[in-house]
Amino acid sequence: MRRPPKYLGKAGKAFWLKTEAEYNFETEHEYKSLADACVCRDTIAKCRLLIADDGPVISDRFGQPKKHPALKAMHDSQRLFLSICRELQLSVADDEALRPPRLY
Repeated sequence: MRRPPKYLGKAGKAFWLKTEAEYNFETEHEYKSLADACVCRDTIAKCRLLIADDGPVISDRFGQPKKHPALKAMHDSQRLFLSICRELQLSVADDEALRPPRLY
């Protein structure tokens, strides 16, 4: 069993520990992919906090409403996370981090 990389945040480390306990990784490529998935988890968590603080709609420099930029970053990270999990054959069906944020 390997330790999670030091650069991971709280969400990434938690996913690493949970996944490492449930699955048997053998190759360096699998561990690299797991680390990448954990970075995605950290990004998703950070984006959720930004959206929770600012709301899903913000004002641009002209005062016009626009989607929060963190929504795109979160969506991109979720897609990459799912792609990596599919490659590693991980089950993430009940994963809370993949649910869309509440917009109210």
